[in-house]
Amino acid sequence: MQDKPAPPGDSAPPPPAEEKKAHPPRKKERPPVFGAALILLFFAMALGIGYLLWLVFTTYKLVDPEAYLRAMRQGRVVERQSHEDALGWGSELLIDKKPDKKARIRFLLRNRLRRPVTDARVEIRLIDPNDFSVRSRRVRLAMKEPGVYRGEVDIKSGFWEAQIRVTEKGTAYQVTTRIFVPEK
Repeated sequence: MQDKPAPPGDSAPPPPAEEKKAHPPRKKERPPVFGAALILLFFAMALGIGYLLWLVFTTYKLVDPEAYLRAMRQGRVVERQSHEDALGWGSELLIDKKPDKKARIRFLLRNRLRRPVTDARVEIRLIDPNDFSVRSRRVRLAMKEPGVYRGEVDIKSGFWEAQIRVTEKGTAYQVTTRIFVPEK
């Protein structure tokens, strides 16, 4: 028998719908390459950490504990030098050396008016920056002409750091420079 449609106005309950069964969610399958990539990542990280540890344990002897303090002292010297440059003092250092003889030093000193400074006390400390095992050399220069101070010191040829300190009537002038001592 056929079901007749319900007359309008007569409300009949709708036919029962089929119940859907809930399926458990499927796990996404990871490609087999994922596991290999993860293992490779951890292996690379372990290698990197191992390399850093190797660097730390093999190069710790190369770190100079005094380097920071030397840099700070050098910074103070440069700051003092720029202050003295603002005062207008000027100087020039010349060194020459002949084989098997002492190096001759000539130091020219001018005040802010560019006149030679006389009656000053000039001391130079020479440091070999390439070989810290070599003791620094100190020399006191004597004035031979107005504004020209001379002296001799026994040093080898090569690059040297010269720390020059001049004192005149309570005024101090200090300059640090690098020089090359040639051997003629």
